[in-house]
Amino acid sequence: MSFNRQEKWLLGLFMALLGGFLFLVVQGYDLRDEVTTLGQENQTLSQKNQVLSQNNENLRYYYDLATEFAIDPMIVTLVDQYAR
Repeated sequence: MSFNRQEKWLLGLFMALLGGFLFLVVQGYDLRDEVTTLGQENQTLSQKNQVLSQNNENLRYYYDLATEFAIDPMIVTLVDQYAR
């Protein structure tokens, strides 16, 4: 089986296009896996952020109590008893 110059050129072009297509398919799968991984990481960070926000609210409450206690200890005792 012998190929002339034009057939060799077309065969080379076809192989290059096929190689490029396969490369793009593999890239697509890799990107999909990366998006899935990033989505999972985002969900984990969102949950951690929610926990930290709750802790921040608790600390802010105690800070406000401490500030009030520095001003008038009796008011803080009453407010804290009714808040619980």
